[in-house]
Amino acid sequence: MAFGQWTCARRLVERGARTTLWQAAALGETDRVAACFTSEADPPTAEDITNALWCACHGGQHQTADYLLRRGGDLNRVGHDRLTALDAADRAGHPALVAWLREQGARSAAELV
Repeated sequence: MAFGQWTCARRLVERGARTTLWQAAALGETDRVAACFTSEADPPTAEDITNALWCACHGGQHQTADYLLRRGGDLNRVGHDRLTALDAADRAGHPALVAWLREQGARSAAELV
């Protein structure tokens, strides 16, 4: 999903591909994301949750982003491409998600300098 091949990724999932937490988040597969939190053997770390939140925002997945934020995702961590989750959503063209992120206290990487 690094290159935004959403249709291809969804087709693979439909055909039985397994996903990691961040992949499921980017695709908005909230049920798969939630399943990662029920595993007592290997629960997601704070870094995993924050990375998944960033990926959900990159993919324009509002519901999944909200789920991950409520589980401790750091909105203002600078992640991939030196962008915050807000920057990722903005770059990908998700204005409604950008507005919601702002309401939650999200800032761009440029504002954090």
